[in-house]
Amino acid sequence: MRDVLSVRQGDISKVFPSMFSEDYPKPLVANFIDVAARDLAEAMAPLPSFNCSATNMVSDAQRKAADTRTRIANYYVGSSDLQLQMYTGADWYNTYGLLPAIIEMDYETNNPRIRLLNPFGV
Repeated sequence: MRDVLSVRQGDISKVFPSMFSEDYPKPLVANFIDVAARDLAEAMAPLPSFNCSATNMVSDAQRKAADTRTRIANYYVGSSDLQLQMYTGADWYNTYGLLPAIIEMDYETNNPRIRLLNPFGV
C-alpha cells in the first residue's frame, strides 16, 4: 500500500529507482498513472439505485411497505452524502483493492450515517 501511495503521489523513483530513462521522465509517468486512476474513479463513482421489494408483492399493502423501505433507504444514502463520498471511495477502491465503510448513529438527527473509510493500512 505504501508503494502504491508513493506512485500516486508522484514519487515513482522511490518504488522503481532504475526503471526510467531520459525519454520517459518520472514525473510524467507518475502524473499519467494518477490521472488515469482518477478518471476511472469518476466513471465508477455513480451510485446504483436502491430499491426494496417484498418476497410476495401481491397485495397493495406489501407494495406500499416496499415503497416505504425504498424511500427510507434512499433518505439514508442521501443524508449521508454517499454520492459525494463515492468519488474518493472509488479512487481508494481502485488504488488499494478494498473500500471499508461504517454505519454509525448520528445523534443530532437520530438517523444512521454512512461514512467511507480510508483503507490505507487495513
